[in-house]
Amino acid sequence: MKKQLTPRVSVGVLVVFSLAVGLLSTAQLAPSRITQKIDNASRTTIGGSTHPATKTAKDLGAVDRNRLLERMLLVLKPSSNQQSALNSLLDSQQDKTSPNYHKWLAPEQFAQQFGLSDEDVQKITGWLQQHGLSVARVARGKQWIEFSGTALQVENTFQTSMHSYSRDGESHIANAKDISLPQALTPVVSGVLSLHNFLKKPMHSKVTQMKRDVGGKLKRINPDLTIYDPNSGNVYYFVAPGDFQTIYNVRPLLSSGIDGSGASIAIVGRSDIWFSDVQAFRHIFGLPENDPNSPWQNY
Repeated sequence: MKKQLTPRVSVGVLVVFSLAVGLLSTAQLAPSRITQKIDNASRTTIGGSTHPATKTAKDLGAVDRNRLLERMLLVLKPSSNQQSALNSLLDSQQDKTSPNYHKWLAPEQFAQQFGLSDEDVQKITGWLQQHGLSVARVARGKQWIEFSGTALQVENTFQTSMHSYSRDGESHIANAKDISLPQALTPVVSGVLSLHNFLKKPMHSKVTQMKRDVGGKLKRINPDLTIYDPNSGNVYYFVAPGDFQTIYNVRPLLSSGIDGSGASIAIVGRSDIWFSDVQAFRHIFGLPENDPNSPWQNY
């Protein structure tokens, strides 16, 4: 038995819990919302879970069933009461007259108020593992579960088919039809992120820096630290530490002895950090080695 269900996966909700810490009133532990046995034969189709690009891209057929698909995210969803409370909290955090103004939640606080119960999380991870999928971690805010597995395991788990595609000279992979979930999981699971790699393109076009010479003619700016790719014709400009200091007016801080020592920053990105890029940058500018931490280890 199948019925249609439209997912509401909000990427914004995924990152709200990672804001700086701040205490709010203690909430009761979330009750379990998986009230039925997880029956793989009784499923619900998640409408709209196939990327629209698959309709216009060239379908190259099914992928190798043994192909490893890594770091997919099963997106968990709050109850209607939790979502309503979260919306109210987000509004109050931006209201200067509210006692919650700029009082951010730590991930564990977010999980306590807006996440799933430990029991439900255990049931979901157990279901994934029963299909042979490897569960890497559960978000500290209990908003998603990261898992990996082969294409065949993913197809069996979500009753879909993984295909290869070609579009605009680029190779892609995506599910060829909407996924489905056991009905028992639909109150707590929105869908799956990262079943495809049709990534969004930036809206900006290629930018060329120009300046006028003494005669008024436009000339391309050629900084000292420039890399030219003869194959593509692209020009890449390094932003040196001195450039950064000028752009962000950092020099007054450095002059007063504030250099960032002992502080940590978090960078939200779509892909892993390439340590080799960081290492090359620091080597070029004579900086000591200082590899960043894994962007996933704290979530």
